[in-house]
Amino acid sequence: MGVAGSGKSTVGRGAADQLGWGFVDADDHHPEENVDKMRRGVPLDDDDRWPWLDALRDIVERHVGKGESIVLACSVSTMSCSAISLISSFMICILMIP
Repeated sequence: MGVAGSGKSTVGRGAADQLGWGFVDADDHHPEENVDKMRRGVPLDDDDRWPWLDALRDIVERHVGKGESIVLACSVSTMSCSAISLISSFMICILMIP
């Protein structure tokens, strides 16, 4: 987890490669409404993020269900780690501070 431009995707891809795991960039899984808001420069609020977090939870659980490990790069700088833990109990958070 970390703010935009902190290197989440770069570090995440590198870690996934080294571990032989899959890589998922959470930004690729925002609902279209969120993408539209971000394009217009409108900040997302927690209500906007819940459908996104639900989608991420589904992705994590699908991989876990198949016995696969993944690295998930995720920017949730305004939400707490406890909210992120709702994605999955199988997740370990690493906070990147630029």
